[in-house]
Amino acid sequence: MPGYRLFTLDHAGHFADVEEMFCVNDAEAMLRAGAAAKSHDVELWRRGRMLARIVSQKPSAAVSDEEPETVAAAA
Repeated sequence: MPGYRLFTLDHAGHFADVEEMFCVNDAEAMLRAGAAAKSHDVELWRRGRMLARIVSQKPSAAVSDEEPETVAAAA
């Protein structure tokens, strides 16, 4: 199974924590990363390649009706 790293980002966008994940493929890793982005922004990495940065789904201080944003890295 491919190894992935899920980095939790702090409010300034710096790495605050890392979790090793073993997933069958990128799709499974993306699903797990999306679930982890409930309270903090996260970056999903496989080896030296960032697969995605997922913006947290937490409510912000500013009122916004927009959906949470997911920014995928260029392959």
